[in-house]
Amino acid sequence: MISFVLNFFQYDNDNKQESYAKLFWFVKLRWLAIIILFLFSVPLLLSGFLTRNSFPIYIAILGLLMLLNFFIQVLFIKAKNQVSDVFVSTQFYIDYLALFSLIYLCGGIFNPIVIFLFINTCLAALLLSQEHKKYFLIFLIFTSSFLINSSWQEKGKLFLEKDIWFICSFLFLLFSLWFIMDIIGRFVNIQNQKKIRSLVKQEKNDRLRALGALASGFSHEFASPLNAVKLTIERLKQSIASGNYYEDLLMASKAIDSCEFVLKQMNASQMDPQSSLFKKVDMKMFLNDVCDSWLEVHPGCFFEKSIEHQYCEIPIVHFAQTVINLLDNAYESNPNGKIALNFMKKEEYFHLIVIDDGPGFPKEILSKIGEPFLTSKINGTGLGIYVSELLAQSLSGELCIKNKKTEDGALVNLLWPCSNGNG
Repeated sequence: MISFVLNFFQYDNDNKQESYAKLFWFVKLRWLAIIILFLFSVPLLLSGFLTRNSFPIYIAILGLLMLLNFFIQVLFIKAKNQVSDVFVSTQFYIDYLALFSLIYLCGGIFNPIVIFLFINTCLAALLLSQEHKKYFLIFLIFTSSFLINSSWQEKGKLFLEKDIWFICSFLFLLFSLWFIMDIIGRFVNIQNQKKIRSLVKQEKNDRLRALGALASGFSHEFASPLNAVKLTIERLKQSIASGNYYEDLLMASKAIDSCEFVLKQMNASQMDPQSSLFKKVDMKMFLNDVCDSWLEVHPGCFFEKSIEHQYCEIPIVHFAQTVINLLDNAYESNPNGKIALNFMKKEEYFHLIVIDDGPGFPKEILSKIGEPFLTSKINGTGLGIYVSELLAQSLSGELCIKNKKTEDGALVNLLWPCSNGNG
């Protein structure tokens, strides 16, 4: 029985729609509060906190809350409709106004149900977004001041020194709970955001692995018939030395060469086991060699580099391929612009950063970065960044891609923990 009750009131932290999870939990807690307040009604009447005139109003307020909760459960929770953060915040205001009315009917803050005011305050500080908390705090100050004033007028001349101490304790406890639960709420939100980012990253990695396996299978299946077609066309080209047929065959041959290039890129993106062997290298010497090799192909490039002397354990072949891909992307974005390559150790991470002066990545590309075959280039294969993502995963790191804020250009940062690089 106890485990059933605990499971019933457990917060659904795994729900991807945070507002829906908050509302679902809040509705269950509201049902519990309504039942308890109904049970309190008779003792409050017998003890004199409620009068015969105020008793029907007390029951009516609880009845309205019950109807509201029922409609929310039917229209939003059971139907699983989208819920906004504003709608969830509104529920806290409604409950607080209802509690304010019930406490006022019972003669002010000197009655047992004031405890529900503390509970509602704690929940608001814990679950409301930072944007809505400041408005709720103003609302809390206003309503608590009104309740204290009404309690003061209710007692009149019978107001004693102990009552003043009670009011001071009430205010101290109310706002202390608010600030404590606010700190806890901020911490929980940070942890939830980290969990969500981790889940998104894991889903992305799983999708990349699945696409990689699919691409690998496709490339192997497609390679054999493509080779057969290519050999046939080559033989035909030799037998037909002139005429329109030769031009058509030449175009077909070029198209097949393009397909073959894509297949080679796809095969390379699967991280061949030989290219994934980790070896400890001097990064300054290694990156200088890779950059010099790349500059031989692009002699006119305006290129700058800053490389710290660090030792890392990396998959040499795949790492070199990734650096060349990133430099190629930077060069193709603006051949006349400056390209900068920086390698450094910062805190507990190694950073390989490539910066260019090109137009930057379009927004639609940035939102889908890391997916294979995604490119804004006319003749691009869309595998360069995808291969870099795979390298980042193999290093337990991350590939961060963004546009520069103050000027044109893009910044690509491949970072991985020093514990993986033995730095």
